[in-house]
Parts: sequence; structure tokens; C-alpha cells
Amino acid sequence: IANLNDEINLGFALENFTRSTINDEDNQIPVVFWLGISYKALKELQLFAAVKKEINFSASFRFGTEYLLLEFLQLRFGTSTEPDTYSFGVGILYNIFRFDYAVTSHVDLGFTHQFGLVAKF
Repeated sequence: IANLNDEINLGFALENFTRSTINDEDNQIPVVFWLGISYKALKELQLFAAVKKEINFSASFRFGTEYLLLEFLQLRFGTSTEPDTYSFGVGILYNIFRFDYAVTSHVDLGFTHQFGLVAKF
């Protein structure tokens, strides 16, 4: 991640660049390229955009936003293409802890719930 200035961050990631495999399986570990940018539009509002490209598949475009509703409460919304998904999430900040919950709607899989707990020292 590169901090271009106080408002803009640019990130890049490459997954499985060594093209590692598991035995002779047909469904191997994919090589994936990520490129993303975040923009802090306001003190309380951050916007995100990213592209995910997996070899032999179409690119997936992802957009999201995070809004700091209260000093301890974050609201998040997002969408992506390939496959089309929609997400909603909430983050609760308390002392050194952050609790995250998100739900994603997928065309074929329905709803997926995710929980996270982070301690920042």
C-alpha cells in the first residue's frame, strides 16, 4: 500500500505468483492480481475501488464506501461484478478492539455472513 497523500492510498497485491500447485489436481490455486485505491472524501467518509483479475477469468470490478456514523460505529456498503454481489457491513470500535459484521448477497449462493474481531496494540 502506498500513501499518495492524506486522502489517497493505492494498493497492489499478487496471489500465488509462483504458480504453486497441489499434486495433480485439476482445480489448482489461482494466480490473482489486485489493484485498488481509496479516497478519504470527508473525515467520516471513505470511498474504495478495486480490480481483481484472475488468470483465465474476466476482471471483477469492486466499489465500496465506509461511513463513520458515530465515533465508534462504521457503516459499510459495497458491490462487485463477476460475479455480481452486494454487501453491507458494520464495524463497532471499542478501546483497542474492533468487531466487524458483514453480509454479502450472491446470485447463486444467497447470503453469506462474516464476523471479525481485531485487537490493535
